[in-house]
Amino acid sequence: TWRVILDEDKLHFYRTSAIGGFSATDMGIALCHFEQTCKELDIKGCLRVLEGMESKQGQYCISWMGE
Repeated sequence: TWRVILDEDKLHFYRTSAIGGFSATDMGIALCHFEQTCKELDIKGCLRVLEGMESKQGQYCISWMGE
């Protein structure tokens, strides 16, 4: 499964389980839909991999940064 953590103008995406959850491909599709929705709504931002994002939330994957 996946977890998304809101941190001010950032969203951090974590993988919490590899068993019975979404695959990396599924998450890629979801991130693409998320980005396309932001563009459609004129919400400016971008996806970035940040350093030092280890957490008890799960395995860090990527963050969306609002502009």
